[in-house]
Amino acid sequence: MEKASITVLLLSIMLICTPLIYSQEVEPGLDFDTAKPVDLSTGSASISGSLTKIFEDNHYYMFTNLKSGVQISISGSLKGIEPGLTTVSLYSPSRARLIGIDQVVGKNVIKKVELSYLLAYDPTN
Repeated sequence: MEKASITVLLLSIMLICTPLIYSQEVEPGLDFDTAKPVDLSTGSASISGSLTKIFEDNHYYMFTNLKSGVQISISGSLKGIEPGLTTVSLYSPSRARLIGIDQVVGKNVIKKVELSYLLAYDPTN
């Protein structure tokens, strides 16, 4: 009886903790106003997704809990389903483009994307 109770307790703890172990799944926003927050307080986050639906144009995310003076790096792969222009950009809270890559990706072509941006140092943050 005692073994069964411990097993049930351990299983319950595992089920409760499982969502905490895996990276956050965040649905993308369609524009600046609907961008979903991605918490970077742990130092990194993983986002996956695709733009394969008809007329699906944008994925917007808002990075939160950033500290001044740190470098933000974005890396990923783009696979062309149909030929088209792609843009990967990092914007400031005031919507100014800080850094970005605009490129054409052909059908069945995979392109690697890497961006890095050093945030300005603010001694109060």
